[in-house]
Amino acid sequence: MENFSHRSYWFKVFVAYNATNQTTTTFLHNLHLSEYEFIQARFDEVVLHPLSIHPMFVPVLVMELLFHEALAQVRFVFEDSVRLRHKAGLVKDETYKHLEQENLDIEEEATTALSHEQKIVTLLEKMEFAIKVGNKLMAWLKDFDTSTMTDELAEKFHTAGQIIYNRLEYIVDGLDIQLIRVNRAQSLTRLNRLGVCTFDL
Repeated sequence: MENFSHRSYWFKVFVAYNATNQTTTTFLHNLHLSEYEFIQARFDEVVLHPLSIHPMFVPVLVMELLFHEALAQVRFVFEDSVRLRHKAGLVKDETYKHLEQENLDIEEEATTALSHEQKIVTLLEKMEFAIKVGNKLMAWLKDFDTSTMTDELAEKFHTAGQIIYNRLEYIVDGLDIQLIRVNRAQSLTRLNRLGVCTFDL
């Protein structure tokens, strides 16, 4: 599992599960410090410890990390696309007239809008990738054989798996819904760039 993000390096997650002794080995590679701290904080939550019986525990934590990172970026690009519309006076509604900025630097705003368009393309790729990975993880959850486990252990394993599946489903659905906001932000940002450019004509 890799994040394929646009940065100096990708982080990678490797998981190996030994069904004979129910042990999972996980290797996380190239996390930023803030990402490591996020994962570590989730590890430290006692309420989550029963889920560590399942080999998909760490991958779902990584999916949560991608989810929170994406939401923060969605909020930024969406709010920024709306802000420029108001600042440039592209909204013909008196309600927002007080937000219009005088002596707007058209060239700078057009350049900024183009930069935000590029960020949105990157964000869309990141979110679509996370959705694809999340769907694969949910599919893999059905592939674990519990026939060699005791009834008690198998029950705990299935319970953990169901909780993890539900969380993955929530994350994938959430990202899918947020794609609507990102697509709208992309359209608004493109219109903003075209709108401010026409001021020079």
